Amino acid sequence: INQSSLVHHPADEPAYEPITRIRPLQWWFDRSTRTKVLALVAFSTLVSVLVGVLGLQGLSTTAAHTERLYQENLLRIAAAGDMRAAIVDVQVLTRDALVAGSPGGAQAVLETVPAVQAAFGEAVSAYAAGGLPEEELSRMAAELRTTVTSFVR
Repeated sequence: INQSSLVHHPADEPAYEPITRIRPLQWWFDRSTRTKVLALVAFSTLVSVLVGVLGLQGLSTTAAHTERLYQENLLRIAAAGDMRAAIVDVQVLTRDALVAGSPGGAQAVLETVPAVQAAFGEAVSAYAAGGLPEEELSRMAAELRTTVTSFVR
């Protein structure tokens, strides 16, 4: 047995390279500080724009709902108020005609009633434009017109 074959020489072993640990974000760690700061600013800007766009969409939706509520509810309430005012006007005109001292004065007062009836009809039409179901609308309009017409006579 040869003595040299039993001796271990480090030169006989293959050279090992140091093991480098590969991290998932190594490419990010290799970037300069300037690049990282610019990326952060760009990301923040993108998030701000996204939040702004979503906010504007929300405001647009809210505005549409508000407009719909206005069209469906407040315009009807205003029309109902106009109908009520026309009924009160007819009542006042009727009272004035009864209290008038002469038949000519009473007739002059009663000649203004058709204009009030026309205003009432316009208020009913405005109320009807609010989108009620057709049969309910027809029933209500006929009932109101009959009531006002019978009161005027």
